[in-house]
Amino acid sequence: MKIIREKRKTLSIRIWKWWELLVKVPKKVSQKIILDFLEKHKTWISEKQNLFEENSQKFEIWEKFLFFWEEFDLCELEAKNDKNVLIFDSKKFFTNTKNPEILRELFIKFYKKEAKKYISKKISEICELLNLSFNKLKITSASSRWGSCNSKKNISFSFRLILAPKKSIDYVIVHELAHLSEMNHSKAFWDLVQNYSDQIGIWSYKENKKWLMQNHLKTNF
Repeated sequence: MKIIREKRKTLSIRIWKWWELLVKVPKKVSQKIILDFLEKHKTWISEKQNLFEENSQKFEIWEKFLFFWEEFDLCELEAKNDKNVLIFDSKKFFTNTKNPEILRELFIKFYKKEAKKYISKKISEICELLNLSFNKLKITSASSRWGSCNSKKNISFSFRLILAPKKSIDYVIVHELAHLSEMNHSKAFWDLVQNYSDQIGIWSYKENKKWLMQNHLKTNF
């Protein structure tokens, strides 16, 4: 749990980085008030913690793993050498290791590679269609956000996006591209996001925002 004291009048609580509890409180609020606030919301906290446990990936053979929001079995592959591998044949994943930590790293490497391949191609297509340009593209291991765009027009995306449906990935791309013009979340920004979404034919931003919020725990690592 992380507690942040800042200039505000109320207390708030949310899941931060998709699993850690983040509590924002007024600067001079007492410890007792914070504890009472947490006690009042203990049921909500417990539900979120249980949901995280239910959706946390086990990284074991015969488990199912997401890829573009489809579930694929992980099967055992007979080892031909000492090198640990993860293979995907479009129907199943195969590996020759049973070590959870090694398997986790293999999946992260696979997901990062696939995320870079898909997002690089898709953002180029969208930019061409919308007549937009950016500086650099980066695939990160970020767990607190799906994507980001800075004032230098550098855009980053979490590799975890590759677990989501393609339409949702495309929405996040559009979201960050809109920040090239609007570095905020004003009405003008959301109008631009909707305009871009309409042009490339994806769900409305409200539907995408809701879907991503409801399903983010399923991309836990």
